Amino acid sequence: HGHFCVPIESLGKLLGVLNLYVAHGHDRDEDEEHFLVTFANTLAGIIERKRAEEQISKMARTDPLTQLPNRAAFLERLNHEIVRAKRQSEILSVMFIDLDGFKKINDNHGHQIGDELLLHVGRRISQCLRESDVIGRLGGDEFCLILPNITFHEDSIKVADKIIQSVNKPYFLKGTEAHVGASIG
Repeated sequence: HGHFCVPIESLGKLLGVLNLYVAHGHDRDEDEEHFLVTFANTLAGIIERKRAEEQISKMARTDPLTQLPNRAAFLERLNHEIVRAKRQSEILSVMFIDLDGFKKINDNHGHQIGDELLLHVGRRISQCLRESDVIGRLGGDEFCLILPNITFHEDSIKVADKIIQSVNKPYFLKGTEAHVGASIG
């Protein structure tokens, strides 16, 4: 047998290869080659469109600074987890976290340091959570958590204490030492 091998390209970037096997001794003609190139170009457009749609969807559901779920994505997940917890007769904990002293850091050291601080706070909080827990940034210096399948109410208090201790540690950001606290409800 023989085959056609046509690159699937977009803007000079190789996205894949279209292979078509043909009978041994098949004579190629211009119409076939033109058709396959057109088909490969169409596939490239579909691939690029799908990637763009996925990127737009991610951007619509993700906080651009921290890359955590944004308010809309978090609330959607919260509704899902509430329904699941009711169905499974499980305890679900939801925590709202507000940073104490963040405005002062933003005012005194600028938004660049403030943004860097929010990134570090998000990471520290995430490190205190289980894989099944969900953290989202609602905006500004506000974060929210979902702790599904909590065995005892006291477990939520332990997680909150762990987060407060972690967030309260000093941050060293571009030569600046910063301190914030966390209020959790």
